[in-house]
Amino acid sequence: KYNVDCESSAAAGDEAAAEPCAEVTEATVKLKLPDGSVRHEVAEGDGPVAALDAALRKSLDDFYPGVRDLKLVDYKVRVVNGAEAGTSASIRVIVESSDKASGDLFSTIGVSTNIVEASWKALVDAVEYKLSRDDARAANSSREKMSRDSVVSAAIDASKQACATQRMAPMSKWD
Repeated sequence: KYNVDCESSAAAGDEAAAEPCAEVTEATVKLKLPDGSVRHEVAEGDGPVAALDAALRKSLDDFYPGVRDLKLVDYKVRVVNGAEAGTSASIRVIVESSDKASGDLFSTIGVSTNIVEASWKALVDAVEYKLSRDDARAANSSREKMSRDSVVSAAIDASKQACATQRMAPMSKWD
């Protein structure tokens, strides 16, 4: 669940007053985490997407510290069916993200008739993709470590067996 509010404190007649969200954009995000806890966070940004991104990261940071490595690199908006739909056109938002930890660069997409909703979907997909890649890397690393450990363990067992065999062999007077 999310909410985005824009406020402008500019005086009437001020140029900035004509621009919505010119000064403060605040996003509120409420998420239920896998451990059952609910995080309700508020963050500000330079526009609704930046505020949503900041609030989402803030709500996930303690539980998923890997989100710190995720960076929004590019943000694109496209109208999908504008000629036919007019003002009720579907909006496609493409978020390009980079993962500082792995060096991965990837894009996610959100589609809705509401540009903020489409942006939210793309941001959430980026976080979910990054976290799933982190889980896959951790599983591969764990399997590789278990494989190395089993090779080392087998080598140690073979060495112990060879030493035990040598100790049990009768010694001749020429040894």
